[in-house]
Amino acid sequence: SRPLLRNMQLKFNDFRVRRSLRLMQERFAEETAMDDLAREVGLSRPHFFKLFKMQMGITPNLYLNTLRTEHAIDELMTTDKSITDIGLDLGFASQASFTRFFTSNVGIPPTDYRRVAHFV
Repeated sequence: SRPLLRNMQLKFNDFRVRRSLRLMQERFAEETAMDDLAREVGLSRPHFFKLFKMQMGITPNLYLNTLRTEHAIDELMTTDKSITDIGLDLGFASQASFTRFFTSNVGIPPTDYRRVAHFV
């Protein structure tokens, strides 16, 4: 259900970038400190950001936010879970913080997205 991100991963050769992608995909619902992620793949934070952006064309933060947004959209469209539960499952502390994140990334609140998506 996430073909864009899945296909992006196939093009990149650096094992550290591939490992970071895998780790973010496994832990998208956890609070991920980029310093820790960089260290885990054996790079300094600045080198990690530079290498990731060079290979992916986006920052690790943007990749992680896109991953979380895609999971949120999938949950909104395919489940009857409450907005609060979806947010909590994605690692947000509250419905308000999830709604702010979703709205800033998608352009409309999750409740509106779900309502509109069901009519399409």
